Amino acid sequence: AQPTTIYLSPLPRQPPISFYPRPPPLSMSIEAKLACLSRWTHFDPSTGTPYMLSTPRPKEESMCWTDAIYAGASEEVLLKWAKEEWWQVWARQGAVNYVGIWRGRFEKEEKKNAKGGEKEKDGDRLKRVRERL
Repeated sequence: AQPTTIYLSPLPRQPPISFYPRPPPLSMSIEAKLACLSRWTHFDPSTGTPYMLSTPRPKEESMCWTDAIYAGASEEVLLKWAKEEWWQVWARQGAVNYVGIWRGRFEKEEKKNAKGGEKEKDGDRLKRVRERL
């Protein structure tokens, strides 16, 4: 499969902790893995061949794996693709989650600062973040 570039909107500044993909939790259910795969997977409508998207589809948008079978893909092809691409999909989802978390934190800080709250020093913020990890 061709590598697909991931597209994420940039953060307003660099987070104090870098992103490193980590394996999913051992307790992650098959349903959760399939939901994650479906956010990043699309199928060629004429052949059913799966390929990875550049951006995840919204959580609310569902994808039906049987559509790929109806278009001509075999279950073996889909299973092989899911096994081969799982780590790529999981790492991409981790990057999306990381950006989303930091975007939310930065927006919260900006609102607090706009209301006249005292601006927190980067060192203090980094210390608190590391304590949470």
